[in-house]
Amino acid sequence: MNRETILIIGGGFNQMNLIQSANSCGYNTVVVDPDKDAPGKKIANIFYKLEPRDFNGHCEIIERHKVKGIVTSQMDKPLQFMAKIATKYNFNFLSEKSADWARNKFEMKKKFLQNNVPCANGVLLSNKSTDIEKSILALHSPLIMKPVDAYSSKGVFTISSLADILDNFETTASFSSDGTVIIEEYISGKMISVEGYVFHGHIEIIQYTERFKFTPKPMRVELGHIQPAYLTEFELEKVNKNLIQGIKALELNNCGFHAELKINEKNAFLIEIGARLGGDFNASHLVPLSTGINIEKIIANIAMGDVPEIPLRQNQYSMIKWIELNEGSKIKKLPGLNNIAANLSGISEINFLLKPDMTVPKVTDSAKRAGYIIVTGKSRDDVIQKALTIENLIQKQIEYYN
Repeated sequence: MNRETILIIGGGFNQMNLIQSANSCGYNTVVVDPDKDAPGKKIANIFYKLEPRDFNGHCEIIERHKVKGIVTSQMDKPLQFMAKIATKYNFNFLSEKSADWARNKFEMKKKFLQNNVPCANGVLLSNKSTDIEKSILALHSPLIMKPVDAYSSKGVFTISSLADILDNFETTASFSSDGTVIIEEYISGKMISVEGYVFHGHIEIIQYTERFKFTPKPMRVELGHIQPAYLTEFELEKVNKNLIQGIKALELNNCGFHAELKINEKNAFLIEIGARLGGDFNASHLVPLSTGINIEKIIANIAMGDVPEIPLRQNQYSMIKWIELNEGSKIKKLPGLNNIAANLSGISEINFLLKPDMTVPKVTDSAKRAGYIIVTGKSRDDVIQKALTIENLIQKQIEYYN
């Protein structure tokens, strides 16, 4: 029996659940990645080492294996390239214009404003020689400065003065593909994200995520997520209404989405909407743990044009807490995970991203975090208590060089 073939862009660690999910659907998985030793190679049916922008190379693979659909998860960078391929082969995927709007955060903001979607006012600056003070005159402080198309909190700063902008401008610009920078008003309130998908125009919200903790200002790197977020009826109504309005403004279709919003007593404001599922283990781990729904299986179905099957929803709580260690200290020995997990329930996963003999870096972006703890429980307080208890044990047992 011939199986239909799906092309998965990326075979890195954050793509593993997507590859496994596509395998479980019975699809023939062809995975491409620039790293010849990408972890996804071990579980893919077929693997190719391929550069991300090799259009002809991707087309050759598609035609050789009679690929029916193309998919990725948690990654922004390949979306425009994938949309171009999808147009050529009429795959079930984002349009090229929607991919452009979702990838460029200032073009996204313009679409929001054109369609009366509540969002932060902002300006785009192309270089440091611009009259910055005049450009930001109409904006209300404090401000946020961020690259136009980066990810993982790279180059994001909270700004309170012109001096802050000048001091950090080059750093932020270095993470933009074209060197441009967005400066926008900081919206106070609760920050949440939303995971869901769009299939043939139907928008489905799967889960709401609460941001638990951030690094100290001026950085804004996330250190904890909880599902589901606590939302009042007023907040939920505003979030759903404005999110759907934002998705329609970007004309998103046949994709997963990861939206970020700020909520206060006035409204729910769209920060951005990614036309892909959320990273930081939100989509791959927290959503299945809190809802029982494998959303990465759903986006594989969508890519192949198959109607997603949604299981009966369960209602649990899940949380990821990023481990905070002593910045600048050199690790001598990490605690044994079996010792940490002993006599504690609800632990889904603990993983250290730093190793012995490494120095704990300053957390300036998501890639510099030390490790993570994922737990489940029956309430918000339950998962917070479990995660903080485990983190405290780790901090007590880790050994540093003097």
